[in-house]
Amino acid sequence: MGTLIIPFTFTLLWLSVFGNSALYEIIHGDGTFAREAMAHPERGFYSLLAQYPGFTFSASVATITGLLFYVTSADSGALVLGNFTSKLKDINSDAPNWLRIFWSIAIGLLTMGMLMTNGISALQNMTVIMGLPFSFVIFFVMAGLYKSLKIEDYRRVSASRDTAPYMMTAQDRLGWKKRLSRLMNYPGTRYTQKMMDTICYPAMQEVSQELELRGARVELSIEPPLADEKLGHLELRVHMGDEQNFVYQIWPQKYSVPGFTYRARSGKSTYYRLETFLLEGSQGNDLMDYSKEQVIIDILDQYERHLNFIHLHREAPGNSITFPNV
Repeated sequence: MGTLIIPFTFTLLWLSVFGNSALYEIIHGDGTFAREAMAHPERGFYSLLAQYPGFTFSASVATITGLLFYVTSADSGALVLGNFTSKLKDINSDAPNWLRIFWSIAIGLLTMGMLMTNGISALQNMTVIMGLPFSFVIFFVMAGLYKSLKIEDYRRVSASRDTAPYMMTAQDRLGWKKRLSRLMNYPGTRYTQKMMDTICYPAMQEVSQELELRGARVELSIEPPLADEKLGHLELRVHMGDEQNFVYQIWPQKYSVPGFTYRARSGKSTYYRLETFLLEGSQGNDLMDYSKEQVIIDILDQYERHLNFIHLHREAPGNSITFPNV
């Protein structure tokens, strides 16, 4: 929500303060300022600042701010254009640096060309030409955001309506010594792979077989590692027809070891967490050192929440099929 509120608030304050100040000067008879602002908008802004104390400071801040706006926008645009015009290895990689540099230079030359052709007017006209069709895209983005927020609310409600008393079973069945040992454990690659092979995959396999016996169409797979990673992930997919499929994944996520741990003192810099991923992303939990039964319980908890979510979404008025399955 911050990315939606903060830029809008800043723009609103900027236009309110400087826009009202300019209107005040024009309404009260400053014809010279009005003519200059109309003929040369870039000079009009600095002429407005010159009428207030601390012009050197405010003009410097305005210049630096404008430069930062342009540089960050151009950098983001070069990154997006680079990704659009290259074949990425995986979802976590970006375009090569040389391609981003090429698009940065192209954007800079295009901007300079428009400024040299007709100054600010050329930029304003180009903004209107490109912004008008994109404004229709914004309406679709708003509709998608509204739908996403509604679905998030359904998921929140479905998570609070679990009927089976298994919510705390996995944690409650850990003895306190084993639980403490789990909290102090910061495993490496070999231990994590062993956990996935001997505990997680057999648990997902048993659930998959039981679901198939009950008529469900299930896929269980071991996905290969991504680029620059050593460990792959596990995926259990239950097909739901026209509804959103249930996808349960276990990803080994690598993190930096806290400095107070024994693993850090022994020279190790990273450790792994076995996190549950659904279609909407990580659930923030860690399955490391769970037993096979505890992993099964976690799968069933998430499956029950998904069924409750589908029920709530189907019963809500005006709703259609949820997000496309991937």
